[in-house]
Amino acid sequence: MPKGLLVLVALAVTCTGCVSVKDIPLDQRAIPKITGQDVVVVKRPLPDFSAMTAGKISAGALFGPLGGAVAGAAMISAGNELVKEHAIDDPAYAIAEELARSLAARYGIRSVGVGTGVVSDNDASSVAATYKTAPLALDVKTLQWGFMYFSSNWARYRVVYRARMRLISTTTADVIAEGGCASYPEKSDEAPTYDELLGNGASRLKAELAKAAQFCTREFLTKYPGS
Repeated sequence: MPKGLLVLVALAVTCTGCVSVKDIPLDQRAIPKITGQDVVVVKRPLPDFSAMTAGKISAGALFGPLGGAVAGAAMISAGNELVKEHAIDDPAYAIAEELARSLAARYGIRSVGVGTGVVSDNDASSVAATYKTAPLALDVKTLQWGFMYFSSNWARYRVVYRARMRLISTTTADVIAEGGCASYPEKSDEAPTYDELLGNGASRLKAELAKAAQFCTREFLTKYPGS
């Protein structure tokens, strides 16, 4: 299997949270209905983290047509181990915290923190059923996170991140606002090496994920809850 195709198959395998994302800005007519309400942040399972290296892709190539799936599984296994070893937090909660703070300032919405029930599927009705104690639920879900080497420079790595945001009415299970974001650095000149990314307790990796979270927060605040 050509290496380029192998990479695409591996990426498809690692994107376990890849779901469709709708573009639904906050309708101004909905503002009176949400003003002054409580909002709970949706709790989700820790998503799979993908650690793509040239070595794993090359190893996958040895398995022919199944190579992409083999490489993808190896990337997820290695990535999840890194998350556990270095106590790497899912950026979704940092994004949700900033969004909740902004909603409080703009519309008087009161955050009651992260819910106790865990929602695994993507149905708004499941979110609504789980969090009936608050009229609004803020659902920020990490769709993809991890790192991968630059095709133009295998020694350098970029940290990729994709997320979806939804503001859901738990009374009606309607999605009041929804949007997506993607942080995908293009320049390799100042990108870290593998050792730089994971050295010192993966401090550079954590910093890059924090930057991605800040980027997504700005995207969501600008486009969806209303500026």
